[in-house]
Amino acid sequence: MRSLKSLSVLGFVLLACMSFVVVGCGSDDAPTNTVGSLTDPNLMAVQEQVEALADSTIAFVLSGMQSSSAVSADGDIIPFLYSPGFTLGDQITITYVNGWHIVDLSQTTADYVFNVLDSVQFYNNDAVSQLGANADSIWYRHNWSYTATNQQASYTNIEGYAGFDFRALNTEQAVIDGVNELNVVNQVVTDQSTVVRTFDFASTVTNLAVNKTGVGWAQGCPNGGTINTTVSMSTVVDDGTAIPSIWDVSMTFTDGTAAVTVSTGSTVWSYSTDLCISVN
Repeated sequence: MRSLKSLSVLGFVLLACMSFVVVGCGSDDAPTNTVGSLTDPNLMAVQEQVEALADSTIAFVLSGMQSSSAVSADGDIIPFLYSPGFTLGDQITITYVNGWHIVDLSQTTADYVFNVLDSVQFYNNDAVSQLGANADSIWYRHNWSYTATNQQASYTNIEGYAGFDFRALNTEQAVIDGVNELNVVNQVVTDQSTVVRTFDFASTVTNLAVNKTGVGWAQGCPNGGTINTTVSMSTVVDDGTAIPSIWDVSMTFTDGTAAVTVSTGSTVWSYSTDLCISVN
């Protein structure tokens, strides 16, 4: 179940809230951006987690692109093909309603409850099709949540929504637009204090281009397009006042390489990284 990969995003916000410094403005003049050094410990601390944020988005994109191959010749989604993570112990309901395949999954363990509610719709020549074969467009809506069982100790709860529209699937390059949103509540309990941090991620995916290979879609690796994310954070220590902060992450893809800009306050870091192997 690919949604569990989004838990790695939490590391980004936790490291960021500890290491980023919001630079204030001492006058009425417009603030001047400070260019951060690539060897700045602040950047180095969050760099890997920033890329994990992109990885989770790409993982959801790939899940949507692969959904058509999980539909049988009779027009029914086959659970273990839809997600290899589905197990016999999970509660799974799959229906087809008003042109949408609905996948409802609940997984309960001693430590957490994990829920997925997916809606997938296939199009062929602009007409809704129950069959995934030969689909030229897919509308993919992915709702999920992860809730820790013990809410008294340290825990992390996550609610997520990813909504992607896939077009041009009948060509050599698909184009994806959509959003990936996360709400994270993290509580850390120590002998000294209880710290609760709430994070809201709002990511917009624009013109993400993925080339077709002989066996599929190159693991969802983008040849082009952008992912822009705004992160809002609120921190409360014990019964104190909430402390808010906001920062932005921008990624522009070229053949699997992302040009990344991370900013908070008036400090900006920029670098590039190879996130995946694309196909030209």
